[in-house]
Amino acid sequence: MAANMADGYGMSFQFAPDHIDPISKFTVSYPFIYPLSIVLKVFGASIIVARSFMVFLILSLIASLYFLVRKRFGPKIALCSFALVATFPPLHGNGKSVLGE
Repeated sequence: MAANMADGYGMSFQFAPDHIDPISKFTVSYPFIYPLSIVLKVFGASIIVARSFMVFLILSLIASLYFLVRKRFGPKIALCSFALVATFPPLHGNGKSVLGE
């Protein structure tokens, strides 16, 4: 869907080479799909670009959480929270959903 948005078709899904239908439900949310469509428009529509963007977002989230916890509670607790968040499986599931997009 992000590739179709980058091509100017809006929120739609391509079911066949010449068959694009609008849809109302999709796998990733608005904060991911709009920036993803911009990244795909700039760098080209490929799996590597989409997955790299999601890896960047996941690493940015983990880094920002680490620095926030370090500022509030200190480096020891920040390292423990970093380890917990980095091994949280649903967090990594967000990056896999763009493979189907």
